Parts: sequence; C-alpha cells; structure tokens
Amino acid sequence: MTDLIAQAEAALDGVTPGEWIAVDYTDTDEPAWHVVPSDYHGTIASLDPEQSANARFIAWCRAGVPALIARIRELEGANTQFWEANLRLQRELDARIEPEIVDQMLDIAQPIMAEALASETERADAAEAKLAEVEKERDEAGQLALTLQAEAESLHEELTDAQATIATLTAQVEAMRGELTEANRRLGGGCDANAGGDHHVITQGNYHFCAKCGESLKGIRFCHMPRAALTTDNQTNG
Repeated sequence: MTDLIAQAEAALDGVTPGEWIAVDYTDTDEPAWHVVPSDYHGTIASLDPEQSANARFIAWCRAGVPALIARIRELEGANTQFWEANLRLQRELDARIEPEIVDQMLDIAQPIMAEALASETERADAAEAKLAEVEKERDEAGQLALTLQAEAESLHEELTDAQATIATLTAQVEAMRGELTEANRRLGGGCDANAGGDHHVITQGNYHFCAKCGESLKGIRFCHMPRAALTTDNQTNG
C-alpha cells in the first residue's frame, strides 16, 4: 500500500493546482469534452464527444486522489496505534499472570487434552481397521473378476469351437441332403423322357436301366412297372 501511495503522490507532482471541472462543448463547431481549471484559464485535457465519462473521471482525480491518499494515511496511522495499544495490553496481561495460575490452567487442560487424544486415537484405529477390511474386499473382488474373466474367455473359446462344429455339421447335412435328393431321384424321381413318369425298366441280370431315358437304376423298386410287364418287355426286346 505504501508503494501505491508513493506512486500516486509522484503522479500529482507538478499538475495544475486547484479544482478541475469537465465542460461539455459537444454542441459547438468543434465538439469535445474539455477538462479545465475551475477558473477556466487554459485546457488540461480535450477528449472526443463520446468520452464524457473519462472527462469527468479526470476532473475528479485532481481532488479525489489527494483525498484518498490522506484517508489512507489516516487509516494506516490508526491501524498502527491499534496494534501498538494491543501489544501494550498483551504485555500487561502477560505480566499479571502468575506462574501458579499457569500451572492450574495446565492441570485443567492436560486431562482434557489426554481424553481428546485417546478419543482421536480410537477413531484412527477404527478407521485403519475399516480401511484394511475394505482393501481385503477390494482384493477379493479383483481376484473374482480375474476368475470370471478367465471363465468368460474359456466359454468364448468353447462357443467358437461349437460354432465351427455346427458349421461343419451343417455343411455335412447339406451334402447328405443333396445325396438324398439324388438318391430319391434315382429311386423314384421319374423318367425325364416320360415327363417325370415311370421308368420303362429293363432288367439284365442284376442290372436295371430305363429303356426310354437310359438311366441306370440302382436298388430299383419294381413299382414303376409290374414284374409281368418287365418280363414281357424283356421277351419282346429279346
């Protein structure tokens, strides 16, 4: 604060003495705000028309700043007096307190302090035990998390293997379905030359084939044509 006061006093050195006022000349040929001494002799500052607030502030500072400096010095003096008086009073009180009174005060305070210390120690011990319990639960939870993660990874691997097995079985089923379709076609799918109707079966030994479409018929079911018809066909073809 002392440095600020010194700066303010230095800034006031050599300024135009007396009161300053802000005058509105904005309605003239050369509109402006002027800061002038109270006797209107000379111009201290000339500002643009929109600078009215600045003009008033500059005018106020001529008397306001010295007044503030004086008030601050007054308060500093009062503050110094207060602390000096307080120091004297403290010294007087210290001189009046007898050693016996100090011992009595200590005798009263020591049990209270010991009880408070024991209470705080008990609270600290309880807090430490609770902290140990929480840390143990935390460690157990962490171990459980690791176990669950390992089980999850194992289940994921099993799921991946199962999916691969399912894909393989699906492919095998599709292949068997195709083979079954082909077998059904061969066993009773009909004759392509007969619009899907019965084959015209010819039997030579254990070999069966269709006389119309020429397809070889394995494991042929003789429901296509009566056995008598087959015999007749064979005799005719013979």
